[in-house]
Amino acid sequence: MTASVARLAVTPRPKDDISQIRQRGNSLQVSVFAGTDPIAGKRLYLSDSTTDPAEAKRIRAKFRAQVAEQRSARTKATFRHTIDEWLKVHEIEETTRQSYDMYVRLYIGPALGKSPAGKITARVLEQFYAHLRRCARLCDGKPFVEHVQEGPHECRTVKHRRPPGRMPAAGYPPHDCADKGCRVIECKPHECTRLSNSTILKIHFMISGALAAALRWEWIVSNPAEVAQKPRQPIPQPNPPTVEQAGQILAAAWEQDEDRGTLVWLVMVTGLRRAEVLGLRWSHFDLKGRTLKVQRNYLFSHEPSRDRPYHPDA
Repeated sequence: MTASVARLAVTPRPKDDISQIRQRGNSLQVSVFAGTDPIAGKRLYLSDSTTDPAEAKRIRAKFRAQVAEQRSARTKATFRHTIDEWLKVHEIEETTRQSYDMYVRLYIGPALGKSPAGKITARVLEQFYAHLRRCARLCDGKPFVEHVQEGPHECRTVKHRRPPGRMPAAGYPPHDCADKGCRVIECKPHECTRLSNSTILKIHFMISGALAAALRWEWIVSNPAEVAQKPRQPIPQPNPPTVEQAGQILAAAWEQDEDRGTLVWLVMVTGLRRAEVLGLRWSHFDLKGRTLKVQRNYLFSHEPSRDRPYHPDA
């Protein structure tokens, strides 16, 4: 068995190939260097074991082919560039686009943005999701202070509430900040806060869509998001009011004023979402037919027009 290992070890290999087959007890362990994890910065290896020397050769050849395929991506475009190009052609609602921009800015960009699209693997994605479950800031576990602004600044400042008008010649008199409601702005030590599974799942679907586009454009040879283990779908836990509670809510709304009561009643009997309620117009009401057509919704956007056609599938 030892002689077989020696023969395998002297087999010529490419200069950039870091691989080995070594004896571990009664088996042969095969390992091939597969690059560096862009998130943790650790060296990654493909590994397996067998007792058959010929099988060890086949395993090493398979691992080498996998690494070579990953290195031979058809573009050097970064993952951030890939996502940006995908967002330019992907049809989504404005609110969804704003959410995607936030995910890129806060999570995807800092962790994976500079990596080539061809270097994104299922393992990299799963480690990325695990980091987000531990800390949304993707910290390395070491203590640090979350500064409220960049550049030199005081880590603790107080914005005092002053009376209107000019400052008195003798200055403002002493006061109790708690009583006056003065605002304290302070840089605080970082505390890890995990990202919810539902948000991570949205990020996964976004990444999967971008990589699917890169595959169609022949930028990459496979879509690792298809095989990566995605976060579990959170189990819905609705807690609607009882019939009696709903009646009490409706009665309280009617007592305040007729408009509020009408609004609460409309939402209760139709189940309309907030944007759909805001998008209602008198032309949507058919008083003779006693029907209401939900045709538009109202979205906050930086674009001039915020009153948009309603799409039930959106």
